[in-house]
Amino acid sequence: MVDPRSYQASRLVAELADAWIGYATAMNLSPGTAAGLAGAVRSVGRFLTSRADRTLSLPESGGRVLERLHAWEQEVVAAFPPPSMRAKKLGGTIRRLVGYWLEDHELSENALASWSASGSLDGFGATARPLDEFSNAERLLLRDRFRQIVRDGERLLAYGDELYQTGQDPRVHGWGRLADCLWAARNLAVGDYPHPWGPDALSGAEVAEIVRVATGVDIFRPRQPLMGAVRRLVAPDADHLSALRCLVHLETGWAPEQSKWLRRGDVEFTDGQVQIRIVKNRSHRARFATLTVHEPGGWGWRAGDLMARARHAMRHAWAMAPDADWFWTCGGGPGANSITISPEFGLRRCTFDGRFGLGGLVRAYDIDVTAPYDLRRIRKTVKSARAVLLGTLNGAAGDDQTVEVYRNHYLPTTTVHTIAAQTVISAQHKVLDRALGPTLVTGPASRIAGQTGDEELSHVAETVESETPADQELAITGCRDPYDPPSSGSTGVCMDAPTLCLRCPNAIIFTDHLPRLVAYRRVLLDLQKSLPPQQFHEVYGQQLVNIDDVLAKFPTEQIRAAEDTPERLHLPLSERYTR
Repeated sequence: MVDPRSYQASRLVAELADAWIGYATAMNLSPGTAAGLAGAVRSVGRFLTSRADRTLSLPESGGRVLERLHAWEQEVVAAFPPPSMRAKKLGGTIRRLVGYWLEDHELSENALASWSASGSLDGFGATARPLDEFSNAERLLLRDRFRQIVRDGERLLAYGDELYQTGQDPRVHGWGRLADCLWAARNLAVGDYPHPWGPDALSGAEVAEIVRVATGVDIFRPRQPLMGAVRRLVAPDADHLSALRCLVHLETGWAPEQSKWLRRGDVEFTDGQVQIRIVKNRSHRARFATLTVHEPGGWGWRAGDLMARARHAMRHAWAMAPDADWFWTCGGGPGANSITISPEFGLRRCTFDGRFGLGGLVRAYDIDVTAPYDLRRIRKTVKSARAVLLGTLNGAAGDDQTVEVYRNHYLPTTTVHTIAAQTVISAQHKVLDRALGPTLVTGPASRIAGQTGDEELSHVAETVESETPADQELAITGCRDPYDPPSSGSTGVCMDAPTLCLRCPNAIIFTDHLPRLVAYRRVLLDLQKSLPPQQFHEVYGQQLVNIDDVLAKFPTEQIRAAEDTPERLHLPLSERYTR
């Protein structure tokens, strides 16, 4: 129930109440829905408390009503901020009622009409433009650079495994051999390390130089401590794992969160396969992905191979941190968020944030790709390719998102647009190849008939020369093959004449046909006078254009001679009714 007398802006509330009753009746709304609309009207009435609001009315041509309704919407947004949708619903309700009232009173020119058709305020920020995917050149560049980062990391770890075989306890043999330092990193507890190392101990810079000479990989960092350098031979660093993860996404098209928070229990390795439990935030459900390991030992670059490479790279880190459940485990300095292995070496969960995300890799390794450096762009690259390959929205969306989400956020990408454009262009070329138009001969058929050289042209000329008066009424061009119509594709005799002859590659036009073409043009001009313009242009407009194009290619004197030679045509039924 809405009682306008209870509100200061009684006139405006009364108009909104009338609109509420009319709209609810016209739309046959349920009592509950109608009560909800009434609540929006009462909300407006409670807000409009100024004395000046007493004269507000929907028929006003000024902007006072607009200003006050806008102020009401702003207050509603402040009262129901995001993520609440209450403000959006109330604003939409009042807009519908205002629009209904204006339409019912035939006031479509009122300033409120545009407002009623606009979107309501909801407090949410403007929707950003959907991210575009990386170009194919950028994708290949990222792939190649990330593979190189992975190869370098694997070379370091393989060198570490080789050195470990000759390592001994440095507490006995000293800290002057890299192999012994490596043995300590994998076997000693935190309390077993001496401090300081001793006079013969290697420095971080010396370790970096030894590694550079042996592997070609530069791990030098200013003021790098001894075990900080040694850890690079024991556990993968964050760059190594981040590159692996990006490569996995280039293969799978997963959302960032589906790989970011993996636990060791989520990943199961079997013979030739990797089964992964992945969770996508928006869908709030878990999926199981089965990836195939294509290369023996997992040294390929497909998604399953990459996960196998990740497990191999992290095997020592997992062994040194058996109680941690992180899948992505990297080496780093000791700290509050890591498991301390030595005074200068810790293991932590790699979360791929900041410096160790996609953007950090791009900047650190100077990879020339366009910003923003967002892993979702890699997902869009895969999704776009899937759309092109599968050709359907349902197939491209897959089982990890709805078709609507795919249409709004993944379909408007450069790849899809480009492929769609290429498809259209290809189709156009096919049509144009088949519709290059007829062959024009600026002479009579009798002059061509019997000549050697182009036997097909000579044969058509002989047919045109021998036409009977009845044949001349039926044909406006000569034809190479009346049993092979390119337009309809039928296997019988062509039924498209004369409508499509003037854009048919089978057609050959001699000067003998000019009087018939002039007569056909007159027929079309008569049709143009008797039909609505839109109907004529949709049905016959192209034919008139085709005739004018053909006639423009013949000498003017031949056209004038044809105009002086009347011809009678046997027209299709659809073109006869004006004659």
